[in-house]
Amino acid sequence: MKLTDAIIASATIEPGKTSRALQDGGRLFLRITVEAKQWRLKYQVAPGPKGERMKVLGEYPAVSIDKARELAADVRAAAAKQSAVREVVAASVPVAIAALPTASPDGPTFGEVAAHWLT
Repeated sequence: MKLTDAIIASATIEPGKTSRALQDGGRLFLRITVEAKQWRLKYQVAPGPKGERMKVLGEYPAVSIDKARELAADVRAAAAKQSAVREVVAASVPVAIAALPTASPDGPTFGEVAAHWLT
């Protein structure tokens, strides 16, 4: 369910709790504490749990619901672009290393790889 100003205004923190999260969808949520209401977004930059990131998009009501959704879309697009670049680089590294002349049967040394990369 998408959030509205009425839902946010009526939201309270349960007794004994320090915060509450209201989900808007697409991993965008509003974290409500006693001090503030912050828009936050969870997004992926790489597969797996180590690639998960969280970004604070701003405080409500200074950042409206529509603005938070717009910022979330921008962050997701940037993360997707960054992920695509990582995949291209990761795919090209074994080919680049295989193209290096090796003096030892174990493969190129760090110095050989660094010199090749600098060229």
